[in-house]
Amino acid sequence: MELRHLRYFVAVGEEQHYGRGAQRLRVAQPALSRQIQDLEEEVGFKLFDRLSRGVKLSTAGKLFLEEARIYLKLAVPKAHPLTKPKKLRLRDLSDASFIWFPRRESPLFYDRLMHACFRGGLKSPHIVQEGVNEATILSLVSCGLGVAFVSSATRWRCPESVALLPVTDMKLPLPFALIWRKDNASPLLEKFVADVRLLSEVEAYSKH
Repeated sequence: MELRHLRYFVAVGEEQHYGRGAQRLRVAQPALSRQIQDLEEEVGFKLFDRLSRGVKLSTAGKLFLEEARIYLKLAVPKAHPLTKPKKLRLRDLSDASFIWFPRRESPLFYDRLMHACFRGGLKSPHIVQEGVNEATILSLVSCGLGVAFVSSATRWRCPESVALLPVTDMKLPLPFALIWRKDNASPLLEKFVADVRLLSEVEAYSKH
């Protein structure tokens, strides 16, 4: 299983349609269908119920979609007390020791993360150590030094001694920007910018 399989599955799952999923991903529909079939063969169950018009997520597919989406999770040592509650909220983490990243590494992400924590009741995270990248942070978590917020994509490279837990009220969308020199007349750049604009328009349309 590769990351593209999950990206393709999420697109079709959210659109409930292969054609719209292919348009959103800018790939040919037959290629997208093959990738989904390969993924279904690998996981061992059907992700979609085929309909006369479009597709519908199967019961197993709905659960798999939640796992396939990329979103901020809490990495904790598997023996940590926080693994016991069925649901975690930000306010439940007030006494936790955190592994964080230096603000200089990503000021925007740092400030937004702090704001999301404050808004959810975690007004002053107790930071005991900083790590400059996710691999370092996960290593420190696996050593039992603390807990950390990481991307759910981390599950593919997460140490066996670390568990990833959802925090129900942690919602943190992050904007991305594309910048380029105005005097760059490269046709390749022009096409790339046009494709990014189209993708952003399709993404915005799919959310309404």
